[in-house]
Amino acid sequence: MTTTARASVQHEDEQVRVTRWDFEPGTRTGRHVHEYDYVVVPVVDGRISAVAPDGR
Repeated sequence: MTTTARASVQHEDEQVRVTRWDFEPGTRTGRHVHEYDYVVVPVVDGRISAVAPDGR
């Protein structure tokens, strides 16, 4: 069973949404679509990976 990271919206308006993601070891966001342009700001060291829809 895969556990989902915790998401909490910090701010949202017509132009931007700021979401904080808290990742415990082994958690993930799951497949999702970005409705806005986005920026990722890691606040701790760690490894991140992404999987394309075709599995790559």
